[in-house]
Amino acid sequence: MTLFKFHCYGHKNVSSNHGTTIEFTTESDLSTKGNCILAVNSTCSLRNLPDNLKEKMKIDGQTITVILEVGHLQEKIAGYGNSKLSFTDENALIIRKSSFVCSRTLMINSNKAACDISRDIVISLTNPNNVLTVIIQVD
Repeated sequence: MTLFKFHCYGHKNVSSNHGTTIEFTTESDLSTKGNCILAVNSTCSLRNLPDNLKEKMKIDGQTITVILEVGHLQEKIAGYGNSKLSFTDENALIIRKSSFVCSRTLMINSNKAACDISRDIVISLTNPNNVLTVIIQVD
């Protein structure tokens, strides 16, 4: 099993109500239109992911679990890798319910989108002082 951890931060405009994606961004600002963005100021971009992790995630059908932790709250998201993942974007990491792949895609066919995230986690992430730990686990 391969694990990788990075951190992001809350923002007053986190709404997390998008129906098909979840996004983490290295950007510091968030408009009210960014309803898929769960956290900002990510310490990692897709480009910065370790090469050994990217290699495993590029295997078609590879099981990927993303664990979200903020304070005592935790949520797990299941999805899959794909050979078309490029991991080249420098700002966004996007989890997708669909099978769409682009330079911003972290994983596809996930079981959750932004609207499915626990409202306790979302409310917690409207505070810019709260840190979200994101753990990527590849079996």
